[in-house]
This record gives sequence, structure tokens and C-alpha cells, in this order.
Amino acid sequence: MNKHKNPWLEIPLTEYIGHMSDSRVRQHQMLSSIFQHAYSFKQPSKLLVLGASDGNGFEHISKKTTSKVIAIDINSEYLAAAQFKFQTILPECEFICEDIEKFVFPNHFFDMIHGALIFEYINYQRLLVKITQSLKIGGVLSTVIQLEDANVPIISETQFTSLKKLAPIMKIVDINEFKKCAKANNLQLIHNEIIKPYGKKDFYYGIFKKSGNPS
Repeated sequence: MNKHKNPWLEIPLTEYIGHMSDSRVRQHQMLSSIFQHAYSFKQPSKLLVLGASDGNGFEHISKKTTSKVIAIDINSEYLAAAQFKFQTILPECEFICEDIEKFVFPNHFFDMIHGALIFEYINYQRLLVKITQSLKIGGVLSTVIQLEDANVPIISETQFTSLKKLAPIMKIVDINEFKKCAKANNLQLIHNEIIKPYGKKDFYYGIFKKSGNPS
């Protein structure tokens, strides 16, 4: 996708947070809670966050536990907000403004890669290959994916209408196909949960572990 045409670049941070925190959506709170759970589960030394936004959930990162954090987002405004809030608290965090699909993943480097509500906007089959290559043996991928529901709009209705620009590029992911693809890429499902932040829209939360024997 051409970066300059990506609708994510046309959504102000205030509207994104307003929409995600709206009482009819409650996804901002949900994502922070899920990140906290996944982080506590793995307690990674080296962490990659894909689609970091404004650093939602980063308050749960412990610099005593984690020696390296890489936070990626395509929107420089979002990333600048994250950096402003956390660069002093988390001096080991590197903030990278880049399209996830163009990011060069280091090989066998991360203990944990976290990607929440990103697989709906990219080719997840290609990305899972890169994620597997970038995880250490025993490392985990934690995911949040919106589930399909024909009875609710793909983008929730709020007063923040700029979010509707995402609808043409958002594709609902078939969870069973995602699991099959993860398994084919040596990622073993170890946590499986359906999250209901509001009641009209459901989300899949999964943790996948890279299997194999450490060398």
C-alpha cells in the first residue's frame, strides 16, 4: 500500500483515542488490559510492538524485565505521543515510524511480538512468516483480532467520523485460517480467548509460541 494514501495517516490521534475510548466501543481499555496480560505472561527481555499507536499499555512494561523495546507505527503523530509519554520511563524503547509490511525484522531476536488490531489491514500470511523468523525459540506472538459479525458495522459508530475512512481497507480475518497459518509457521497456540469489551463486537485474543528446541 502507498504510505501517502493510507487512511491511518488521516485520522488525528485525538479522534482515534476518542473513538476507541467511547463508551460504545471501549477498545482502548480492552487493548491495554490484554497487553498487560500478555506481557505478564511472557515477561520478555526483548519486545516488539506492531501498531504501537500512542503507547497504550506501555505503562505495564518493566525496564527491570525488558532490556529492549521496539515500537512501530505508520502514523508519526501517534508515535510522537508515545515517545513523549514513555521515552523517559522506558529509555530502552526505540520508536520507529514505518509501514509494518516494510519493516526489516531481525532474525531470532524477540522474546515477544505483540500485534493488536493490525492483521485486518495487512497481508497476515506474509507477516506471520516474518514474525516467526524474528522470534526466538520459545518466543510468543500475542494477537488481538476483530471477529466477524454481520449484524454490526465493521467500524463502530461514534461521533469521530474520520475512523470510517478505514472501512475500505479493513478485512475481517478468518480466525480458523489464521490459526492454520500460524501453525504452518511453527507457531503453537497456547492461549485462546474471546473478549467482549462492550457487547456488540467480539475480539479474539490469542498467544502463539514458537516451537522448537533452543540451540
